[in-house]
Amino acid sequence: MNLKEIHYGVEIETVKRTREQIAWAIHSVVGGTVRHVGIPSGYDPWEVEDLRGRVWKVVGDASLTSVPAHLRAEVGEAEAGESPVDFHPAEREIHGWISLAFRA
Repeated sequence: MNLKEIHYGVEIETVKRTREQIAWAIHSVVGGTVRHVGIPSGYDPWEVEDLRGRVWKVVGDASLTSVPAHLRAEVGEAEAGESPVDFHPAEREIHGWISLAFRA
């Protein structure tokens, strides 16, 4: 197995920012389009499709209980088994938008 060929998926949990704010922070780094999906309503999902066609999904996260529900978000896979982030080419990208999210 060649470790340089492995693709890593990520899931990031955030607090103190709305899902919309996190979606726009991602957009500010990767470009593309932002849309409020809204279904299923319990997760209040937002999606960012970047300029390369990757989809970043931002949904509510019930496991984070230290803040109100509207200020909890999880960023992760758009579809089961897929992730928009491949760490070897996109590592700088993800660090960039995490920094922007915390400055927002």
